[in-house]
Amino acid sequence: MKKRQLMILTVFVGGLTGSIPVIKAQEWRLMSREEIEAKVHPVLLEQAGEFLHFDTCRLSVGTINEQSQPKTVYFHFQNVSQQTITLNKVTTTCGCTVAGFCKKPLAPNEESIISLTFHPRNRPGTVDAEALVYTNLSDFSPVARLSLCGYVSASDEWNHLPQNMGHLRLARKQVSFSKAGKTTIERIACANSGDHPLKLNALLLPSCLKFHTEPAVLAPGQEGDLVITLDKEKLPSFHTEEKHLSLIIDGVIGKPSEKTIEVIIKN
Repeated sequence: MKKRQLMILTVFVGGLTGSIPVIKAQEWRLMSREEIEAKVHPVLLEQAGEFLHFDTCRLSVGTINEQSQPKTVYFHFQNVSQQTITLNKVTTTCGCTVAGFCKKPLAPNEESIISLTFHPRNRPGTVDAEALVYTNLSDFSPVARLSLCGYVSASDEWNHLPQNMGHLRLARKQVSFSKAGKTTIERIACANSGDHPLKLNALLLPSCLKFHTEPAVLAPGQEGDLVITLDKEKLPSFHTEEKHLSLIIDGVIGKPSEKTIEVIIKN
């Protein structure tokens, strides 16, 4: 049976500060799911810890504001092997993060650092970025996976919309209906804090709920509403005091848990 093929577009921009996957039309080609996974999440070089030892592979940028200056953290490491090792490249998984390192050959027991600089502008929410470290030992398998964590708080411009899903700012992430009540429509005030239009949809939408935005496309800087409609005729019966449903908003960046609207229906 043939493996399912997917279209992927990849090119790597090299240099001292690492490389970032970007799209380039002439480089479209068919790749299997396994090939895609290998590109996005490459397996570390076998016994990688026997070559370079890092004090830690995860650092936090703390809690910073969208308007803050870029934050740089430093990963200290040592060549614990018996051979000279050269860092060839450090690739990052997000354009918001830039890597810096020295290409000077590292003798046994010699120490060095890799810097990761995170740019918070227009990046509200949880920080979740990775960097892969490649050496002369292998062009295909990294010897370390470094990660950044932290949180970027939104600028004061949107302080009346305290919740966020990537560039989507929200007044709240929860709506409530009463099974016996007359209200069948709930609105959540929202705004697009990013630089690109947002066209939103809802994933895992139960048949008793409908979702749309007003306006249908949120332009950069524009405010609007998420509109959630309950169809009581399609509401399944339940005997508990409350029924909880979840909508995952599609069209914004973030983990599913960060893009969820909770719908509470009271009996």
